[in-house]
Amino acid sequence: MSHNSVFNGYAPYVNVYDEIFTADGKVRDNVRQAIRAIDELNLETLHEKQKFVDASFLKKWYYIYSL
Repeated sequence: MSHNSVFNGYAPYVNVYDEIFTADGKVRDNVRQAIRAIDELNLETLHEKQKFVDASFLKKWYYIYSL
C-alpha cells in the first residue's frame, strides 16, 4: 500500500479532529454543548444514543469524543 493511499484513508479523521479541537488542543465549546445535550436526554443505553446520533449532524464526532 502506498503512503498516499494510507494518508487518504486517514484524511477524514484529520478533518474530524479539526472540528472537535481548537488549534491549542482544547475541545470546542459547541462540541461540549452538543455532547451535554445528548447526555441530558437520559437515553438509557449506548444503542439508543447511537441511534440518536446516527440520525443527527453529530455523527461525525460524537463517537470519538465519547470514547
